[in-house]
Amino acid sequence: MQGMQKGTHMQATPNRRHWRAGGHQARRIAPSGFTLVELMVAVAVLAVLLVIAVPSFKRLTLSNRLSTTANDVVLAVNTARIEAIKRNATTLVCSDGSVYVTTCSTGTKVRSALTGLDSTIKVSGGSIVGLSFSPQGLANKTGSTGAYGGPVVDICTTGMTSDNHRVITMIGGSILTTTTSSGATCQ
Repeated sequence: MQGMQKGTHMQATPNRRHWRAGGHQARRIAPSGFTLVELMVAVAVLAVLLVIAVPSFKRLTLSNRLSTTANDVVLAVNTARIEAIKRNATTLVCSDGSVYVTTCSTGTKVRSALTGLDSTIKVSGGSIVGLSFSPQGLANKTGSTGAYGGPVVDICTTGMTSDNHRVITMIGGSILTTTTSSGATCQ
């Protein structure tokens, strides 16, 4: 081992790459990488996490879509109320969720129908209660008189077994509340 600096020395071994000269003592460098057992344990842990996480993620996604669709209905009703006051004219929330001034389908369209409905998110009963807002901003059920109080729509899904309904209710012709409930049926 000629030509080495003074103070360092190396032990001669058949496989020198695992040994490094340093100080007064040679030390072994551990090989890097994973063993097959470590890799299999990591894959097993990942599989268990996926089995737990995927259904929870699907439920969360569906719940958020339900809430978003309910918020769309609340927005449509509030838009109809604001437009009635602003235009000093009657506005309507039609059974498909569209907002019109004066009459459904032939009047001036202010807002389009709901976009969040599909095969998984449905309106129970098939339609929203038609509401007519006076220029004072009070709603009555289309075809009746007096401030409306009652359910406006029940948005639901069969993709969940609990908390699968968002029921929007009107109080006093202008105040909306949204409640979450559970039910087996969703038509």
